[in-house]
This record gives sequence, structure tokens and C-alpha cells, in this order.
Amino acid sequence: MSETLVFDVDLKEVQITLKSAKAEPQDCKLIELTGDERDKYLDMMGDRVKFKEGKPVGLNKYEGFQCDLLCLCLHGPGGALMTKDIINKLPARVQTALYKTASTLSGLDEKAVEKAKKE
Repeated sequence: MSETLVFDVDLKEVQITLKSAKAEPQDCKLIELTGDERDKYLDMMGDRVKFKEGKPVGLNKYEGFQCDLLCLCLHGPGGALMTKDIINKLPARVQTALYKTASTLSGLDEKAVEKAKKE
């Protein structure tokens, strides 16, 4: 007896509004990474991860860690990817929240990995 797997291959999106008292709100979106984009991001992170007995235990370098992911999936009002210059000017709390959402959206966080193992 064979099983048929069915996948929705449309990239998932999350709508984001960035607002400021000094400017008009910006409607942006996070778009799920493709396989190639995910691999590019993981390659960029490879040199940053500390390993102990073959398991990741921390980072060697934090600079750009969150921004590098967001540069691959955060699209601005016109639809183009947002640049490092723009993303790095966001408050840290906003950048962290966007990073967490982007990680989950693209299956890069631990909870998503555990969920995938159970499915």
C-alpha cells in the first residue's frame, strides 16, 4: 500500500506593518525562504556556530546574525527585499520579533524542526 504526499508549494507570507511617529506606516511582508535561500542562509551561518562534541552550543560571531536572514525574506512596500542598512536601523526588539517569525515561517527554528519530525 503506498501513500501519496501532497504539499502546498506556494510560499507562505506574513504581512508586517512598520510604523513610526516620524513617517508613514510601511506595509511589508515576510516571505518563506525557498530551498536555495535556506541553504544560502545556513551556509552563511556555518562559520558562526560553535560546536562541542558535534553539537551546536553557541555562536562565534553575533553581528548580522538576525539581519542576514531578514535580508533574504523581508520585502519592503515596493516588494523588493529590504537592505541591511534599513534592517539594522530597526529597533533591536523589532528585529528580534521579525527574525523569530521568519525562522518559524521557513522552518529554521527548533520548534519547527521538532514539529516536522512529528508530522
